[in-house]
Amino acid sequence: MKKIYSFLIVLLSLLSVSDSIAQNPHPWELGLNGGAAWLKSDVKMKKLGPGFGFTFGQTYCYNETSPLFWGWRFRYLGSTTYGQDYQKSFGLKNNFALNGQNDTTLNYFSNGGYVYQNYKTSLSEFSLEVKIGANQLRKKTNILMYVFGGAGLTKAVTKLDQLDENNMRYNYNLVDSAGNGSKSDILSRLNDIYDGSYETLAEGSKNPKWRFMPYVGVGLGYQFTKGFSMGFEHKMTWTRNDLVDGQQWTSTNENTGTNDMYHYSSVWMKFSLVEKDVLHQLPLLLTRIQIIM
Repeated sequence: MKKIYSFLIVLLSLLSVSDSIAQNPHPWELGLNGGAAWLKSDVKMKKLGPGFGFTFGQTYCYNETSPLFWGWRFRYLGSTTYGQDYQKSFGLKNNFALNGQNDTTLNYFSNGGYVYQNYKTSLSEFSLEVKIGANQLRKKTNILMYVFGGAGLTKAVTKLDQLDENNMRYNYNLVDSAGNGSKSDILSRLNDIYDGSYETLAEGSKNPKWRFMPYVGVGLGYQFTKGFSMGFEHKMTWTRNDLVDGQQWTSTNENTGTNDMYHYSSVWMKFSLVEKDVLHQLPLLLTRIQIIM
């Protein structure tokens, strides 16, 4: 309940600041967004994960004549993605997280020779982007239609659920020895044995690094007032590596050769702030946002 009250206070504060937008043709803009994240990778997606972030920047050419508006913005995004395979993975020879090299308890390579891959990946992103939109459409209908692209630094920490509640390897024979072997049956049996702890750092996450990742996206929204708008966005990020899901090996212990792709779809709210209010209001607003998070 406290977080709900704090969130409402933030919204009221932003709306009150946004009322005076007309004083500045190039207002500062603070955007809040929340939505769902997932990976396109070697391991199948299990479910959509949560994401939350904010943007801060400026927009230009909101005028009577320009065919396009454009702007720049800084973005922070934090999200979680989940994956679960229903097919056996035999490529463990070089996977230090599962062949016993990092932890002798986790030597699936010499004990069964396979696993069912799964992951939980937490991502943190700091980036800078440019957006371009249809200004005349905005002027005539208040509809915001735009594309954006940028790049930044993202850190991914991936964990696996490969030990049970007693810190023992899972007995995957229980999955294979019964049932009809269909996708739904295997996934159901895996869910029965997993404890959901994601206790094991995946390959590449023992010492996670900030990596340069470019992205592009599209947005559609509606400008309710000069100082407030809402809409939807989707962006996809080229991770430029194959370990965001913690898996990079084929069943013949060769690199898959395909990098992971990171997707994020969100609902956003944007508030325009005049220059004279930014320095006074922004620290307080960001503090309240931090309390909500």
